[in-house]
Amino acid sequence: SVGRPLSGAAFAGWLDGLFAAIPDFTVEIVSAEAVGDQRIAEQWVIKGTWTKPFPVGRLAGVQPTGKSFTVPGAGFLEWKDGKIVSSTQYFDQMAFLTQIGVIAQK
Repeated sequence: SVGRPLSGAAFAGWLDGLFAAIPDFTVEIVSAEAVGDQRIAEQWVIKGTWTKPFPVGRLAGVQPTGKSFTVPGAGFLEWKDGKIVSSTQYFDQMAFLTQIGVIAQK
């Protein structure tokens, strides 16, 4: 989660940073169902290993731990005139940060 709306170049830059820090990042779609005429509800699982520094953002400057993660999430995609106009995604950021070793497990 980036905590703020992103579009265009800002979104592309965020993705570039994510893929730079986690080169093996994958998304597995678990399910996707139509909700009305212009919305899809989806469930997914993200996986990867934090092996390189994040170039920007809250984790910039933090050394990678080499730890892997598997985190489920869900979201909604909306489109108009054949183009995605909104993507709202939810995942357990605490689980992500714990699994990659940024937050200590209790």
